[in-house]
Amino acid sequence: MNTSYNCHYQNKNKVRDLNGLKVRFTNTIAAGGGILPVWAQVIGFTDEEIPPDKVPCGYLIMKVPRLSASISENSHGFIILARKGVGIETSVFAAHETMVIMPEISNVRLNIARVNDETEAVPNYLHTVLSTDGGMTQLKALQDPVSLKEKIRRSIDQIKYAKQASTIQQPCDTGNFHVRERHHSKTVSLSDLPEMNLLNVIAEQLQHFRDIGELNIGAKTMEHIVNVGIRMPTILQKSCDSKSLQKAFFVPDILDSSQQGPDFDRIVATYKKQVTVELKKQIEDKAPLQIKEFRRKGRFIEESFDDYNHPTDHDSDGQEHPLSVSFALQHHRQRCTMLTNEQVIGDFAAAFSGADEPATAQENARNERADEMRWRDQILNENASYESKLVKAAGRSLDDPPELLCSDLWDG
Repeated sequence: MNTSYNCHYQNKNKVRDLNGLKVRFTNTIAAGGGILPVWAQVIGFTDEEIPPDKVPCGYLIMKVPRLSASISENSHGFIILARKGVGIETSVFAAHETMVIMPEISNVRLNIARVNDETEAVPNYLHTVLSTDGGMTQLKALQDPVSLKEKIRRSIDQIKYAKQASTIQQPCDTGNFHVRERHHSKTVSLSDLPEMNLLNVIAEQLQHFRDIGELNIGAKTMEHIVNVGIRMPTILQKSCDSKSLQKAFFVPDILDSSQQGPDFDRIVATYKKQVTVELKKQIEDKAPLQIKEFRRKGRFIEESFDDYNHPTDHDSDGQEHPLSVSFALQHHRQRCTMLTNEQVIGDFAAAFSGADEPATAQENARNERADEMRWRDQILNENASYESKLVKAAGRSLDDPPELLCSDLWDG
């Protein structure tokens, strides 16, 4: 399961050390209780900091040994430095697929059954199901037809959950891991014991990028990135353990406690309203037909739910919220979709070509807001600095009323 969120690294004075840069963790957990290498993105660099002529793709990747909860010699994690810009976020998600997801699946199959999934047929017991609940940028990284057909060849199904249903279906949300990591990533401080063995490794890789002109940042920004990196193992250690990761898949009943398969009664129990005997029987009778339809079409549309007499989604005020019929523009808000279904892959070829323009407009708007926020922070910090100098020169305190700070000027 994959989930991403933003967190600002703050020091004890609550000052945003990275000057508007954000740290985003993308995590993938497994039903067996494992977690794949962390993918930590420091995003928001400018064209001056990561020059487009030097780094056309828009991001730099550092593979860091022992950047994990176990801190073992064989473990590793990734720190990505990403420039802001249209399409870069999608490219970073695509790199995560290539460098983390697919290699780790291959490693597990090779270790368990000595099966090389790149050259050999994969037996049914090694079939893999991937699921995510990301937005448009992540979805666009996953919907490449060539990549999806390669997953089919290697016996991997890719499922996209409905974004608004993640708290019901998504193990990273239904379990404790997401909440814990969100908390600890924001509360870990310079006083927390860091993993000092990572310090030189991270600093040397950052310095290498600086030396070849691909990264133009000051020593202070570099220091803060290192401070975040050497505390990532602490965040992971506090956030997850094998038992809690397994339990995260039991809550939405993706697996029962025996890890043999889902439990129908617990699936029905995720329904947010009262489940009557009649409703439960209706769901039970029509479930086999819905499963067959999903396997055939790869997704559900509103008409299908109407045919099965399922009610339209509505909020606590009773207002209905039907999903958009636009598969292209609103697909990230659609119900569960199997991206590796042949029919869905065919739909992508036409549908997503028409989604490029609005998706680009949305990403541009986000970038403009980020630029404005960074500009505001810079102005506010400069104003605070000038105010401090004026107050010091006047022999006053910042707590003094404004009229006292100006009294000497008025008297003159």
